[in-house]
Amino acid sequence: MSSNIRFGKIEAILMLITAISIQLYLGIARRMVEAGGVAGWMIPLYTCLLSLILFFFISKLYKNFEGKDIIDVAQIAGGSLCRVLVGLIFIVDYFFILSIMLRIFGEDIKIFALNKSPLSFVIIFFVIAIVVSAYLGIETIVRLNTIIVPIVTIAFLIVVLGNVDFFDTTRVFPVFGAGLHNIFVKQLPRVSIYSAFSILLFIVPFIGGNKDFKSIGYWSLIITGFLLSFGTLVYILAVPYPTSTEYFIPYLHLARYVNHGRFFQRIESIFILTWTLSAILYLSSGVFFLIYMIKKTFRLEYYRPLILPVAIILYTLCFIPPNLMYIVFLEGNIIRQYAWIVTFAVPIIVLLVANIVKRKKEGEKCNEKI
Repeated sequence: MSSNIRFGKIEAILMLITAISIQLYLGIARRMVEAGGVAGWMIPLYTCLLSLILFFFISKLYKNFEGKDIIDVAQIAGGSLCRVLVGLIFIVDYFFILSIMLRIFGEDIKIFALNKSPLSFVIIFFVIAIVVSAYLGIETIVRLNTIIVPIVTIAFLIVVLGNVDFFDTTRVFPVFGAGLHNIFVKQLPRVSIYSAFSILLFIVPFIGGNKDFKSIGYWSLIITGFLLSFGTLVYILAVPYPTSTEYFIPYLHLARYVNHGRFFQRIESIFILTWTLSAILYLSSGVFFLIYMIKKTFRLEYYRPLILPVAIILYTLCFIPPNLMYIVFLEGNIIRQYAWIVTFAVPIIVLLVANIVKRKKEGEKCNEKI
């Protein structure tokens, strides 16, 4: 993993957009409606604003550590012990989330496309794609994002435009749906829907200076906040409440609604293809940075020997949950409720301590000179 690897702001933003907005192809629209009723579209916007505030503090604290990822900062904050502790927190977090998401992707493909194939057979194709991507490296992954994201965007717009005839603006009333308390107080932990944003903390050595770091962070949050909110709003307009709380994969059903003439129908096949490409990119990015964390935490010289063991561990972990409903529970009620702690709280604490330690050392040096 060469330290000379660099990629631009646009590529980094697109990678983060893919990692966060993949939830549109899962059940986020349904979960937002369950949480806020017909005002569910407000929750991604509200939590995006909270994420932007949290990132403001992170970016301010990061200005003294240009070019260093969060594990490097942890080393400054508390030496090797702190580096290993913080590294392990992120490693465990990524193993848990990626294994859950791998299982969800496999289950969904089995249900809607390969229902006669064994689940283990379906998931192994994702694992193979992950292994190949990790061997090719981060440059290949970010370049693929620049190709795939426009294709996925076009497919998303086709689904949206194909459902315009089903839109009913009266479905957004009452405006505050389940109530202000449910939306703005109970949904505070939903900041976790931006948990994949933690990737930004590890791409710092691969991008420009602190200015690029802030630009990538703000733009990726703003764009994904808009996409998640807009995607949820489209679902609310097209599907009446409470029917909208019943569909397991909302956008697959919206894709099935599209029917314009003899030759423009059954586009869910395109949806499944673009969804699978997005899932592979998401998993590839996540696994690469998981391996990167392990390498940095334990100061290993090479990362490629870790690829196959990590892939095997993820493949094994994803089969531990007994069934799909339990997996959905873990994703919706554990990951999307508590992942914010690792994504935002841990970095802020580490950065605060590192800044205090750095200022103390600088003060001691000044005293020595005097």
